[in-house]
Amino acid sequence: MLKNGRTASRSAWLITFVGVVAVVAAIGLGTMLRLADPLSSPVIPAEDPYTHMAYVREHVHDGNLDPLNEGGNLYPPGLHAFLAATWIYTGADLADIVRFGPVVFGAVGVLGIALLLWRNVGPVAATVGALAYAMAPEVIFRTTMMAPTALDLALVPFLFIGLVETLRGRVAWSGVAAPIAAFLAIAHPWLFLLFGLMGLAFFVLVLVAPISRREDGAITPAGLAASIAVVAGGVGLASFTGPGFLGTLDLVPGISLPLPILALMVITPIILLPYLGLLYAPKRMERLLAWRPSGRKGLFLSVAVAALLAILVVQVTQRALVGGMPDLVDLPRMFGWPILVLGAVGLIAVPFIARPIGHLGAALTMATYPFVVFNPLDSPYWPHRTAVFLGIGLVILTGVAAGAAARLAVRGLQTWNERPVFGKVRLRPSVMAVLPTLLVLPVLGGGVYAGTPDGYPEGWYRLYEPCEEQAMASLAERVEDDPDAVVLTGTWQAKLVMAGYVPGADRLWYKPAFFTASSEREIQDRDDLVYNFQKEDRPLYVLVDRHLRTEHEGADSRFLDHPPWQGPVHYCEGLGGFAGSRTALYTLEVES
Repeated sequence: MLKNGRTASRSAWLITFVGVVAVVAAIGLGTMLRLADPLSSPVIPAEDPYTHMAYVREHVHDGNLDPLNEGGNLYPPGLHAFLAATWIYTGADLADIVRFGPVVFGAVGVLGIALLLWRNVGPVAATVGALAYAMAPEVIFRTTMMAPTALDLALVPFLFIGLVETLRGRVAWSGVAAPIAAFLAIAHPWLFLLFGLMGLAFFVLVLVAPISRREDGAITPAGLAASIAVVAGGVGLASFTGPGFLGTLDLVPGISLPLPILALMVITPIILLPYLGLLYAPKRMERLLAWRPSGRKGLFLSVAVAALLAILVVQVTQRALVGGMPDLVDLPRMFGWPILVLGAVGLIAVPFIARPIGHLGAALTMATYPFVVFNPLDSPYWPHRTAVFLGIGLVILTGVAAGAAARLAVRGLQTWNERPVFGKVRLRPSVMAVLPTLLVLPVLGGGVYAGTPDGYPEGWYRLYEPCEEQAMASLAERVEDDPDAVVLTGTWQAKLVMAGYVPGADRLWYKPAFFTASSEREIQDRDDLVYNFQKEDRPLYVLVDRHLRTEHEGADSRFLDHPPWQGPVHYCEGLGGFAGSRTALYTLEVES
């Protein structure tokens, strides 16, 4: 008995050791893959990160949360609050935080997926899920550019850890899930539209494919009620914090209802129903959640639900392929066939596995898949931006499927040992513990494309070349030291980049008419502006960049080559776009 106990202890230790090493390796691999893009260029990718940098600088500079542009909507401040705190408390350069921060988010997300699957399925699921999250091209892509999506990919796995534990009746875990949900609601509000649909799909799955009571996996009425409160509360908060959620809905001709009020009217009954059930019919609710037919009836129900899920997947996919996928949506390129296949297997196997984590992954997959392959909102952004959240559901299902396959493999190996197939050959328990993991990993890793998705040539686009970026940063330092200085640009690109480096958006002027003036009146207005700066003895810097002529037909900067202008200081020349294109700086000559 003692010997068997020691053997079991060694096997458990070996499983844990191999799992930890594999997860750490997945985090390291994921970090390396995500570093490839920011290390390829010192320029911050795309334009969104400059917007976030500008918001952070403005919020810290002014101490308020006003929109950058007068009359505009307030951008949800969650990400900006996090970046501001990181910037202030670490003392790191904000540009470096924006450039490399998404890589950190990606590593945290891989760890979160591993913890989620290890707690609920086991080390094999954690290893496979972590590797899938680390290597899925679309997940890599979205964690190489600073945006709320990158933050989502770090926090959502931890939100799900709290929700699953809460569903099991450990209601104290709602104290973990609720703050994360609240933060996500003020960082990326539209995410909760997906989570609201996920919650509905989860409840339907619980009814048609009841959760097994084995291994402490049953859902309790109190846990379900608390989880609904967390998700529905996030939807309610998002309806107030998200610009896309604000507005009105004309339910009756002549009567408009504000969307936040409508959201509260819908959400409040959903939150209250479980609590009313707990108050007036606790036993009935418990029996409903614990209901699971046994024997042939249970098998028949599981087969029927699995067949229905398979039919739904096939039908939806077939219709999407016939109609054509939305722009930039290519699921094999985004995730790789191993994740798609294992995820589909995990979805169809949910009725047989019957665990809360499997139902949660299936519910998220079902809630996001139609938005990815159909574009029902007729948006140029929703499908390909929602795809990464579909990927979270697929990764969870991949881990669940791998864990189930590992358990089946262990049972098969145990049968082997009881009745050796080849003479008296037996496998040691330690080999039995590790072998399923080693069998599953090559299947997953061999077909996942680890790199920038093909649909995005050379990764994220850059607004400027390194020499231009460095020059603008240098100009920003000069302007920051002089509170009276103003920078005038003719393109939104130049203003946006400068706003990412200079606090005080009122000192950055976007005036295309300064360069396109042709009539006497327009030229006189330009001369008056110059005269006022000279009279007030204020520095005025005019930034001419290579986007000027492509953005504004007829733009001309040749007048800057004559007094009272000093310059040009050529930052970069021959950048394309038109013959002799350049990015240059001109300074107004004023009396000292």
